[in-house]
Amino acid sequence: MKKLLILLVVFLNVGCSKFLTDYSQDLVIVKTTTDLDELMLGSAYLESKELNAFVGGRNASPFLNFLDDDINSVVGTTLDFQGGWEPWINPYIYGFTTWQLDVSRSYDKSEVYTDDLTWLHIYNRINIVNMVLAELDNVARNTDAEKLAAVRIEGEALFLRAQYYLLLSNLYGDAYNPANADVKLTVPLKLTEFVEHKGNTNLQFTRATAKEMYAQIVEDLKRSVACFDESPQIKKLYRVSGPASQLLLSRVYLYMQDWENAYNTASEFVGKNSVLTNLNIHKEETPLITKDNREVIFSHGNLNLQNVLTAHSDDFCVSNDLYSLYQEEDLRKNIYFAVQDQTDSVSLNNKYIRGTHRSHISDIFMLRNAEGYLNLAEAAAMLGSLNEASVALNTLRNSRISNYIPGQFDANTIVDEIRIERRKELCFEGHRWFDLRRYAVNQIHPYSKDIIRYYSAYDMNKRALIQTEIYRLPAGDPAYTFALPKSVIEFESGLVNNPRNVREYEALAD
Repeated sequence: MKKLLILLVVFLNVGCSKFLTDYSQDLVIVKTTTDLDELMLGSAYLESKELNAFVGGRNASPFLNFLDDDINSVVGTTLDFQGGWEPWINPYIYGFTTWQLDVSRSYDKSEVYTDDLTWLHIYNRINIVNMVLAELDNVARNTDAEKLAAVRIEGEALFLRAQYYLLLSNLYGDAYNPANADVKLTVPLKLTEFVEHKGNTNLQFTRATAKEMYAQIVEDLKRSVACFDESPQIKKLYRVSGPASQLLLSRVYLYMQDWENAYNTASEFVGKNSVLTNLNIHKEETPLITKDNREVIFSHGNLNLQNVLTAHSDDFCVSNDLYSLYQEEDLRKNIYFAVQDQTDSVSLNNKYIRGTHRSHISDIFMLRNAEGYLNLAEAAAMLGSLNEASVALNTLRNSRISNYIPGQFDANTIVDEIRIERRKELCFEGHRWFDLRRYAVNQIHPYSKDIIRYYSAYDMNKRALIQTEIYRLPAGDPAYTFALPKSVIEFESGLVNNPRNVREYEALAD
C-alpha cells in the first residue's frame, strides 16, 4: 500500500539511513483545509527559535553565511579576550568555513558532528509538503472559502518545495550552467507522498540533473504565483504570498541565465512591490531588517547571526574586502557595521536585531523588495538594456546613499556595478556564496576569485590563542559544492558523489 495518511515527521530522532522515508507513529487524519493549514505551519515551514549560540537546535544550513568572502576571523588577541571573554569560534564551523573535505570534524579533530543536518532537516519538510499536496485532492471543498483556502495552501506548498530544492541543489550540486545542465547532478527529486521502494534495484533514489531539477522548481513557482493570483495570501510575512513566489522565481531565472524570463518576472514584481526604505530618515542605532520593515515580504526560520560577527578577538568579523566597498556617503555603512574598538575589526551592527531573542527574520530564508530591483537590473544588463538596468540600480542606490547623484553606466561597467551593489545590499542574507558560484559559469560576463580565510584556533581550556591559520579557496575549486552526507552514501552506496579536496592551511598570520 503506497498511499499514506498524513504523518507528522519526527525531527529530533530521524534515522540517517532513511533520509526520505522516516516518519513518526502518530497519524494525523486530515479532513479540512484548516487541518492542512495547521500541518503546514507546524511542520512544513521552518520554525523560529531563540538562539543563545551560533548552532542551536536543528537549524537549516546555519553555515551558509560563513562560506564566502564577506567574513573572516579576527587575528590575534587583545584585552577584550584577556579580560574574560570565552572563545566563541564554535568548533562546528571550522570544517565549513575553511572548506574541508570532511566538514564534520572540529579543528583539533576531538569533536565530530553530523554532516547531514541540513539534508535531513530540509527533506523532512519536502516530505510534508508532498503529503499536503496529495491530500488537497481529498479535503472538503463544499464552500467558496474552502475552495479558495485549498488553492492558497497549494501555492504555499509549491513555493516551499521550490525554495527547499533550490537550497539543496546549490549546496550539493554545481551552479546551473546551460551548457551542461542536462548532465550535471543535483539531489534526488522526490515529488510523491508515499514511501518509494524499487524492489528490483539496490539504488532507491537517483540524483536529478540540474535541468530536471530547475524545470521542476520553475513549474512549482509558476503554479504558486497562479494560485495566489486566484486566492491571495491574507497573512503576510510568515506565510508565503504571491510576491514572494514571484521574487523567488526571478532569482531562479537568474541562476539559470534565462535573462528574458528573469527580466519579465522581476519587472512585474518591482511594478507591484516598489517600496524601499529611505535610509536618509532611518536612525543608525535602530535595526534595519525587522518584521516591521515594509521591504520584507516573507521570512521563516532562524536568524543565525544574532550573537556572532562581534569582531572580538575570539569571533568572526566582517571582511575588509566587503567593508571597503562602502563609501562614506553610503548610509548602510554605519547601519550594517561598526568598528570594534579593541580589535579594530568590523562587526555586524544594526542590519538585524542583535542579542539573544526569538528571531522573526531569517538570514537565509528571507525575501525583500531590494532583491527585486537587483534582479531586474542584472537581467536588463545581460540583455543589453542599459537604461533600464541603470534606472533600477539608481533607484535602489538613491534610497541607500546620501545626496546620491544617478550614475551613468556603459556596457563595460554596468554588470560589475550591479554585482557590487548586490553584494553590499544583500550581505549576510544567504546570497553571496551562491552568487559567486553562478558568476563563475556566467556565459556573458564570467567572474571568479580566490577566497582567503583567516581561522583563529583557540585552546578552550587555557583560554588562549593557539595560532591563526590562512586558508585559500581557489577559483573553480571543487569545494564550491558539498560532498553528499556520509549517511546518504551509506544508505545509497550507488549514488555518484561530488569530488572534494583535502585542504591544509597555507601560512600562519603574523
